[in-house]
This record gives sequence, structure tokens and C-alpha cells, in this order.
Amino acid sequence: MANLGWGMGASNDRWMKALWWDKESRVRAMPTSENPYRTKPKVNIGGADVFYKLLDKRYSVRKMFGWTYYYSYYSEPLEGMRRTSSKGEKRNRHTGWYKYSRKHGSENESCFVMFDKYSDQTINLKIGYTIEEHRRKGLMKEFCNEVIFPIVDEVNHMYERGWDYENLLVGSHVHIICTANPLVCLNFPQTYEEEQEWDWSRDVDGFYWELYDESAYTLENSYPDEAKLTQAQADAVWEAIGFTPDESKKKYVTIGSFGYEYEQDFLMARSKKIGRFPKLYPPQSAEEKWPCQEPLKEPEK
Repeated sequence: MANLGWGMGASNDRWMKALWWDKESRVRAMPTSENPYRTKPKVNIGGADVFYKLLDKRYSVRKMFGWTYYYSYYSEPLEGMRRTSSKGEKRNRHTGWYKYSRKHGSENESCFVMFDKYSDQTINLKIGYTIEEHRRKGLMKEFCNEVIFPIVDEVNHMYERGWDYENLLVGSHVHIICTANPLVCLNFPQTYEEEQEWDWSRDVDGFYWELYDESAYTLENSYPDEAKLTQAQADAVWEAIGFTPDESKKKYVTIGSFGYEYEQDFLMARSKKIGRFPKLYPPQSAEEKWPCQEPLKEPEK
């Protein structure tokens, strides 16, 4: 009986393998659109991704790179991010920094922004910075009004018309948000040579950048030798550039996996206390929900 059982077991194993082979063969023969084991071809692209692609094509804008990158690591007690960098490698790590330049006489004037993609619809202009030598010359306003805002308008126009970009349907609109937060940066590259040696992909922190803002407390009595704006001045600057303050957008409306909506508060305690709210481009009505993770529009079948 033992030998018979072993024989039946072996036969059964061969039979199961034959069934699996037949199933795999049928799956391989399926059209890609119906095959659950194959990656479906991409049919749409988020508005934020189109924005970045168009920004990369502007001759006056340069993407900044660094050596540092971050990756997840796992250990028994915790899960976290680990940082690593090597100046022996090619500087090819990008984390959102862009430089805008214009020619003024024999000199180049420039300003810098750091973008952070929140979702397919929302990009945060996280930092806008101009070195002191080039301040009060309208550089940031020019960058926004001649480059950033026209690209946003172009993406939204393509979305509303149902147009494609690089054979992919533009699946969402896009808007830029910023929060006027006074800051000082004690270790920002001042010359082109310093820019080439700077690790732009390092996290913006007090250690490497020596960058401090008013997220948690005021800088009013700190760094007296550094030129800095008050909160009222920072609000006025970004609103003069073209961003519209909107108190109704204090929270995100996130779409869950089952289609339910829930609000997600993202303002820090001090922002709530002093009434510091996001500013938007383009402006939205107070009734319009803050789109954080809306599903992308798909092509009509």
C-alpha cells in the first residue's frame, strides 16, 4: 500500500503540474489588457508629472542634483529611512530643486525653488530662495509668472480639453500651493562653483543647510545679522507674485480605496494659531474640495 500510495501521489503531482502548465499557457495567450499577471500599458499621466516634464524643457530652468539618496531599511524594532551618499559617483540624485536664471548685462541672476509633489493634482512650492546679492530684483516673481504659472495653465488646458501628452491622456489638473513661512539659510551656495559642489539631494535640515523657518516658533529675535522677512511681509510677497490665500484649504479631502472621503489636517499648530494658510495657483472657490488623491481620468472606451 505504501508503494501504491507513493505512486498515486507521484501521479497526482504530475497531474497538478500539467493543470498549472495549462493555466499558465492560457494566461500567456490572453490579451495584455485582460491578463492579471502582466503589467497593463499606461494610458494616462497625472497633471503633476506633465508639469515636471514641461518644466524640464525650459532653457532658463536647470534641475539640481546631488549625491545623497534615501532608502528603506528594516530591523526588528523599527522601520525607517537610511541615508547614503558617495561623491565618487555621478551626481544624479534629484529631489525637487530647480534654478531659474536670467542674463542681466554681463552677469547671471538666479533664484531657486524646491518642489514637493503631494499628489497627481498638487505640487507644493516648499522653498523659494534667492541669495542676498540678487534679491529685490523681481526674480522669483518673474520665475512664477513667466514659467511656473504658464505651465500650470497649459497642463490644466490639456486636461479640460481631454488632450494627450506623449500619447498618454492628461488624467488630472494641477495646482501649486505654497505657505509663506519666513526663513533664514546660513549655508546656501553663493556662487556657481559652490553650486557644483553642493549636495542638492540632502534633506533640507539645520545640520547641512543650516536652514531655519518659523514652522514652530518665531525667528524675530534670532539671527539678527541675517536679512529676513516678517510673517506679514512674507504673505505680501507671495500674494504679490500671484498666489491666492485660501482659508478653506486647511485640510485635504482624501479619497479612500472604497471611494469614501475623509479629511486630513496638515497644518502645524503654530500655523493654526497665527492663521497661516496655504496660498494657491490657480485660485479655487471655497466650495471646491482640496483634491489630494482623486483617481486619474481614463480614456473613453
